[in-house]
Amino acid sequence: MDQPEAVLTAEEAASVASRYGASAKVWDIGGRRWVIRKPTRAQWQAYKCDQQSVDPTTKADAQVALARSVIAPLDPAGSVEKEREAFDAMGDEYPALLDLFGALADQLAAGPLAVREVKPPPSTPRV
Repeated sequence: MDQPEAVLTAEEAASVASRYGASAKVWDIGGRRWVIRKPTRAQWQAYKCDQQSVDPTTKADAQVALARSVIAPLDPAGSVEKEREAFDAMGDEYPALLDLFGALADQLAAGPLAVREVKPPPSTPRV
């Protein structure tokens, strides 16, 4: 069954951009809309350290911890604490979705960077 496209209203988009910056993205995951902000450098460094942990649980949950640190409320009256509670509850029911959040946070950390080789101009035949 086809799902209708998920679209923000102009007001919602402006509100998200004004509160979290243009790089913040809104995703419809698990029947709910979530705002995921671009990680700060400090959040990214903490994530990289968690990935190197000798504790297997910390290492396994590094990306989830990054995601949890960058979620934000869509509703201007909402709170980060409530978003994190909802995130944790969703993870109790659908644990793999937390990894999806982590992958999205990871993607935002890379930015809009399109990686491609810059080639020299094609050689022109000599006349």
